[in-house]
Formats: sequence, structure tokens, C-alpha cells
Amino acid sequence: MDALLRIKAKVSGVGEVRNLMGSLVGVEDAARSAAKELKETRDASNGWRASALSITAMGAALVAGSKAAIDFESSMSDVRKVVSGLDTPKALGEIKSEILALSSQMPITAKGFTEIYAAAGASGIARGELREFSVLVAKVSTAFDMTAQEAGTALAQMRVSLGLSTKQVASLADAMNYVSDVSGASAAGLVEFMTRSGATGKIAGLSAQETMAFGAAMQQTGVETEIAATSFNNMIKALSAGKSMTDRQVSALNDLGYAFKPAITGERDFSQEVEEQSRKRIEIAED
Repeated sequence: MDALLRIKAKVSGVGEVRNLMGSLVGVEDAARSAAKELKETRDASNGWRASALSITAMGAALVAGSKAAIDFESSMSDVRKVVSGLDTPKALGEIKSEILALSSQMPITAKGFTEIYAAAGASGIARGELREFSVLVAKVSTAFDMTAQEAGTALAQMRVSLGLSTKQVASLADAMNYVSDVSGASAAGLVEFMTRSGATGKIAGLSAQETMAFGAAMQQTGVETEIAATSFNNMIKALSAGKSMTDRQVSALNDLGYAFKPAITGERDFSQEVEEQSRKRIEIAED
């Protein structure tokens, strides 16, 4: 039973696939022990029940192990489809070993890491960056109470749409984590807000952290994430309307201290100001 329990722990935990074959030796030993017990205690009902339990547990461990291995291989097929450079058995074996090593170091299953790799590969993240990105996703998944697949898809989308490096995405995740700790906004909600509105904020000239701060401010007042994102996108759209702005919108901006004027007018005014300042400096130099 001890051997079977060890197998179950390995199959259910972080090293479920890598250690399966080695653990089958323990199954054989347990099977021999169970057979001997059946023979010696078949007339004792208590002993018979104990032996039956041993055999049942053995079968359950084998089924769980087989399912884990099948799930892992099935998930790896998704990784092969979207990650380039996995055409050879050597390359495929290397990425399998990499994923299994990560699953033994972090609280994400091997299948969970294959989902992260697949989401990252589908977003165009290069093979050489997959490990670093996956470690970040695993940390975010754990800290933000998200599934590995949810976190992987969201961070990959933000990385691409905002044009960020993995380190910059990590910095943004740190900011989300800090804001969620000191405000009423949830980290998972901020991730969703950024996937919906991050690109819009970038178009408006806002940094990723500034856009995220808008989302946190709205969430803190009790606004749902989807509504907050829609409101933010509409606000940016209105502010960038240019000549198509309504009189009411222009009036509202004037009340806030903004003056609306065509770009060509602004350029002329600035040019005149520069020329005036240059003329004054020349006069001072002459004097």
C-alpha cells in the first residue's frame, strides 16, 4: 500500500509523467505482496478485504498514471502545432524535458505547462523565450488565482498587443499585484481589463501601467471589469475624435481647461513662438 500511495502522489503531483515508469516497479512488488497475502489469508475475511483493497488501489494508480501520460501527450500535440522548430525527435524531446522539469519545480502540472507553451506559441513568442515566459505565467497563475491556461492566454495577448518584452510584462504584473494589494481592485480583474483595453490605451499614448491604473480606479468604485473596459474604450474614442467631436464634447473639454484646435494651427503657433524667442536671444546677444 505504501508503494501504491507513493505512485498516486507522484501521478497526481508535479512529477506525474516523468516518474511513472520508474514507479511501476513498486506496483510489481505490491502485486507480489498482495498475491502472497491472498494465498495466506483467504480464509480470514478481514485479511481478504485488506488484500482486495490493495488490488483496487493498485488498479486506480495505474489508471491515473495512464490518464496523466495520455493527457500530457495530447497536450504536447498542441504545442507542436504552434511552436516552430519541433520537427525533429531531439527538439521535441528537449521541450518535453523542459516542461517536465518546470512541473517538478513549480505548483503547475506538466499538462498545465503545455497549455502555457501552446498559448505562448500561438501568440508568436519565440522558442527561446518560452521557458522564461512560462515561469512568469506560473507565478501569475498562482498569485492571481487563475488557471494556467487563463493566465498564459492573457499574458501572451498583452505581450503582443502592447509590444512588451517578457520582462516588461513581469513589471506590469508586479504593478497589478501591488495595486490589488492596496486597493479594492482584483489582480485577475486587472488582467482582464488590460486584455480588453490595453491596446486602446497604447493608441492614446498611455503606458501599460497608466491604462491599468484607470481600470483599478473604476473597479475600486464597484464597476464590473467588462463595463469598466467598455467605458474606458469609449472615453478614449471620444477624446481622439478630432474634428468629428460634437459641440457638447468640445465644451466639456474647454470646461476642463483643454482648448481644441487643428494640428496645423497648433504647429503655426508653436513655430511663431520659437521664432520670437530666437529673435529675443539674438537681440540680447547683440546688446
